[in-house]
Amino acid sequence: MAATPEPEELSLSLPAAPEHLASVRAFVGEAWLGLGFDDEATDDARVVASEALAELLAKRGSGLATISIAVDVRTVSATIRLRPDADAPAVHVTDDDRRASLIVALMPAVRMQVDATPASITFEVPRPA
Repeated sequence: MAATPEPEELSLSLPAAPEHLASVRAFVGEAWLGLGFDDEATDDARVVASEALAELLAKRGSGLATISIAVDVRTVSATIRLRPDADAPAVHVTDDDRRASLIVALMPAVRMQVDATPASITFEVPRPA
């Protein structure tokens, strides 16, 4: 019997609202654990995911976008996107924001594309040995 191939991406989409922070944290945590990360690295990923989403929601506002989170299994990266509705205002996030500083402190390889549409924050870590 042939083995089922590992998926290349795990994804989740939800309405953009603060009450979905816990779902995003759980999703990233389960993905990180499934990829073999230890509890400390998984906790860091959960914090980064929730802070990234909170940062985007704070700038964009809830109810004006859809949260999309994807974990790329090959590169071990997670991307959180807020795809705005047609009537959503523009977003601007600067690197000196407190949440952005925390995200960078926990995951130095983070890439923030927050002035783009969709706004996104991607963090990538080496796969555990």
